[in-house]
Amino acid sequence: MKPESLKEEIERFTLSMLHVLESHDDEKGDSWEDEHVTYLVDRLQEELDELKRAFCNCDPRSVRREAVDVANYAFMIVHNINRLFKGWEHMDEHRAAIEKLFLGPRKENSCNPKT
Repeated sequence: MKPESLKEEIERFTLSMLHVLESHDDEKGDSWEDEHVTYLVDRLQEELDELKRAFCNCDPRSVRREAVDVANYAFMIVHNINRLFKGWEHMDEHRAAIEKLFLGPRKENSCNPKT
């Protein structure tokens, strides 16, 4: 049997992402489009923590489910940035706005964390 191609695997993963997003449509719709990017980044971190726990528990189904959640939150962040700034090609022109966007309710600048 021929191994699955990378393209087919990506397509299957993308369909899983869509399935999860669509399963929340009736309840939440596209409410994430109105969320602050820092909230989405925090949720992404929570999903990464859940993915790590699933991996440590050697639970392949949970790993897949949590990986899809991580991908969805990453997508939401990119989608909102594209919508706000019409893509990434002029990001430098919007540096102050981006720093304000990522600063959000936090006291320190997320774009330039203190070391």
